[in-house]
Parts: sequence; structure tokens; C-alpha cells
Amino acid sequence: MRWRSSSLFAIAVLLLIACHRTVLADAPAGDGESPPQRPVASATQQRIDRLIAELGADDYYTREHAQRQLRELKFAAYDALLEAAYHPDLEIAARARRLLSAMQIEWVRPGDSPAIRELLRDYELLSTDKRRERMSGLAEMATEEAALVLARLARHERSAPLSKTAALLIIQSLEGTRSPSPEVIAALRKRIAPARRVATSWLDAWLEHRNDRAALAEQFVQWLEREQALLERGSTETTPRLVGQLIRMQIQWLRESGNDRAAVALTRSLLDLELGRRDDLQTLLEWLIEQESWATVGEIRRRFGEKIQADSELLYLVAEALRKQDNKQEAEQMADRAYQLRSGIPGQAEQRAELAMWLWQRGSIDWAIREFDDALEQGAPMFGQQYAELLHDQGRHLRAAEVLETMLDKFEQQIAPQARATVLLQPFQGRVHYFRACHHLKQGELTKHKQQLDRALEKDPQELDALIARYRLADQSDDYRQRTLEMIRRAAEQLEREIQQSPEDAAGYNQYAWLIGNTEGDLDRALKYSRRSLELRPNTGGYLDTLAHVHYARGEYAEAVKQQERAAALEPHSKLITDKLTVFRNALAKQHGR
Repeated sequence: MRWRSSSLFAIAVLLLIACHRTVLADAPAGDGESPPQRPVASATQQRIDRLIAELGADDYYTREHAQRQLRELKFAAYDALLEAAYHPDLEIAARARRLLSAMQIEWVRPGDSPAIRELLRDYELLSTDKRRERMSGLAEMATEEAALVLARLARHERSAPLSKTAALLIIQSLEGTRSPSPEVIAALRKRIAPARRVATSWLDAWLEHRNDRAALAEQFVQWLEREQALLERGSTETTPRLVGQLIRMQIQWLRESGNDRAAVALTRSLLDLELGRRDDLQTLLEWLIEQESWATVGEIRRRFGEKIQADSELLYLVAEALRKQDNKQEAEQMADRAYQLRSGIPGQAEQRAELAMWLWQRGSIDWAIREFDDALEQGAPMFGQQYAELLHDQGRHLRAAEVLETMLDKFEQQIAPQARATVLLQPFQGRVHYFRACHHLKQGELTKHKQQLDRALEKDPQELDALIARYRLADQSDDYRQRTLEMIRRAAEQLEREIQQSPEDAAGYNQYAWLIGNTEGDLDRALKYSRRSLELRPNTGGYLDTLAHVHYARGEYAEAVKQQERAAALEPHSKLITDKLTVFRNALAKQHGR
């Protein structure tokens, strides 16, 4: 894949430059083909640069001597060797790469959290695609620690495209916070110094100009031109994906600085990337929908109509865009086309269930339900639990129970009769009764609600939601309440044992915090455990929801709202989370007398 020649791209770049000259008239015009400016070189750096040049000398002994000297300099020469690995002189590039391959990077460092250690496990042995996946995993954590680890990768990753990927992921993860803490800024600057690599220069520029969007766009326009030129030449230093990411950031900064004209031109230039891979087209459509760039979505439909018509995900994305523009009739037609593409095709059950999960995450609940129902009918019971939980979240409790019962029936057909009553199935059976209890409560059938809760706990004493609901029952006898409290105590003790057996498993900590935060017990320990679960699995919406509930139980309403807002941002289509956010906000307002 490469760039096509495009007047749109040239127009957008000219608009960018013109915009900045208006804002910062005294700034010199940047040369898009030039590498980032470096500070004045020290004597050691000058020596390293000379030795690298000698790697390509005509004399064999001069080349060998330079290589030995650079090997002795070790990591002092690392940045210069990384640049030399892409030198146009093939002899210099080959020798630089051999020297780099002999340097062992410690990707995992003392003090890294367990979650970081897991993501960086065997990093040196991974393929390029797998390394990129690990970087994305770090970015999804959206923590300051993860940003600092990505800076480590941007600084030391031998692959120029991967180094740049790490830098862009840092910028994207911190973009939501215009003012990262001074400690993080200082730590990032220390990690990337000296900012000699292109990737670290990007990050350095973002740190310097992050609060001035027009200046930021101008700083990056030279690098955007440079990456585009590299792509035109077929250089291995960049990729179409990187160029696309740079363009998207530029568009965001241009819009925030009020230069909509340049933003529109640059948005259209995204179409000039050769979208040979359908994944690239899907990524672009998802981003355009987020930006509400409906004209560009329409242009994609015209240009790639044949490819879209043959792909369920792409059809659903176009349907989503149409629905968001209130074109409901055409949206449903596109969604029906997407559904029919896989309807009745043998062996598609698992793929349909995965498609349904993706649709649900995008908020297309009705289309997801249709795909889930078809997947279950075709025989994908392993997704029944997820589907049932999603239905329960939306308040469709009876249907959730029915889905889980269908899943259990299919499982029971596959296991021996003597195993059907084992603990393997009891949690699911308990969950069925809990869903039915929720249905009866919604219908105002309080006696049936209580009966189903009791049956749920008979099947599975560790059915925490049923235990919490039983704790909240009104008009309990003293004996019934005492038995409920004893069940809570035993469940908490069991969770403590599970935590001791698997101290690196976040689930046990979260479940303990969820149980105590919604009933009674040691709230200090519940808070400690909830925070520990998020250390092990940062930015998990359900775990943040638990943390908010614990703060609410402690009367810390402002913190409850703060954490629940974070959970809602990560799980925007969870009705249970958004409904509880309203409860917490109302409690905070009442606390402040509003």
C-alpha cells in the first residue's frame, strides 16, 4: 500500500501552513523533507556520527575499526545506530542493524506492575503485529504508568514504525487530559531524552505545545509531509497506518483551533490512502462516524460501494452512520443486508456471536440481539452467558433467563448425565433464578421475587447479586436477616480464600469489594481490594463501577460520581452503570443541598 498522488493532500498541507503563519507570523517555515532539528552535538555524539559514516568507508579495515569502536560504546551509540539502520548506504544500514541486534534491551524493569509485566512478557520474541498489539494494550490501560512504559518503547524499539506507533499511542492516551501531572511530564521528558529519534521528537513537541492546538498542528505538519514523502518512496520507516493516525490527530487539532476549512480538506485526504485492506476501511469508517463526518462517509460509500456491499461489518457501519443522520429507513435496509449476508450459512455461529458483541459495544443493541439470536440457534452456546448478561443489563431479565437456560440445555446434551448436577453448572443455574427474580421485581411480584432469590442461592451460595438483592429485601424477619448476614459472611470468607490462592487474579478482589460495597462489612478492605483489582486490570468499566459503589457505601459521593463517570465513559451502553450514575449524582446534589 502506498499514497496516491493527491491535490487534496497538498491543499490541506498548504492550508495548515497558512493557518499557522497567521497565528505565529514570526516562526520560520518548516522544511517537510528535513529530519527534526537536533541540539548541538557533544564531542561524544560527533565521534559516534563520524564512526557511523566510516561504517560505509571504501576501506574494509576502516569499516571494521568503526564497527568495533561503536560496539564498545554500547548504548551511548544506540540512537545514532537506530537512525543508521535506515541509512541509504546499504553497508552502513546492514552494519548498524548487526550492532543493534547484539544489544539486549530490558523491556521489563523493576517496579513494573503485574499488568505491565504480562503485556511485555517475551516482547523481544514477538512479531511486529504482536508487538503492535501489546502497545495497543498498554494504551488501552490509559494510566500514567502505561504512558511511561510506552515512552520506553518509543525510545528503544528498533523498528522505526513501531517506535512512532508507541509515541502516537502516548499522545492519543493523554489527549483526554490537557494537563497531565507535572511529575508525568517530567518523567516522560526524562524517558525520551535526548529527543533524537523522530518518534521521541513527536512526543517532545506534543509535551511542549499540547495546550496550543494551532501551534501543535504547525509543529506536526512538517512530520506529516515527511512521513508522506517516505511512503511515496516506499521506505520501511513508515506505514499508511501511521500516516493515517497523524492525519487524524491533525484534524482534531485543526478543529479545536477553529480552522475547519483545513480540517475538512485533510479529512478528505484520508481517502487517498490506498485502502486495499478492509480493516483499514473499517477503522476509517469508525473514526469518521465518531467525528460525524457524514459527507466523507458518503464519499466512501460511492468509492468503495462494491466492497461494502459484500461485508457485514462495513454494511453495519454505514447503517449506523445513516441512523445517526435520522435516515432510519435506509439504515434498516443496510442492516438487513448485513444480516442476510451470513444468514443460513453453516459454520457461522461463532462469527455471528462475535459480530453481535461488536454491535453491542457500538450501541446497536437491536441489531446485536438479532445476530445473537441467530448465533444461538445455529449452536454457539459459549456466547450465551455474555448475551444473557447484556440482556439483563438492558432490563430484559426474563429473556436473559431464557437465553441462559437454552445455553444450559445445549451444555447438558454434551456432558454425561452424572455430571449434570455438578458445581460446573450450578453458577449458571443460580444466575437463571436471579434473572427471574429481577423480572418478578420489575413486575411488582415481590413474593415470587423473594422465592427466586432463595432458589438462586440454593443452587449457588456465591451468587453475589442474588445475595445483595436478598440483603435489600424489605420486611425481613429477624431470623431471615440473620441467615442472610451469615451467608454474606461465608461468601466473603470464600472470596478471601480465592484471593489468597490467586493473588494476581483481579476478579476475586473485585467480587469481594462488590459484595461488601453493596451489603455490609469491612469497607476499608473493600476499598483496598477494589483499588487492587484496578491495578491488575486498569480501566475496566465493571471494576470502576464496583469502586464507585464502595465509595457510595462510605458516603463519599463526589468520588462515587467521579469513578462512575469513568465507568460510564468506558461502558457507555451499559444501562445498569448509567442508571446508577444518576443515583450517585442525586445523592451528591442532596448532600450539597441542591
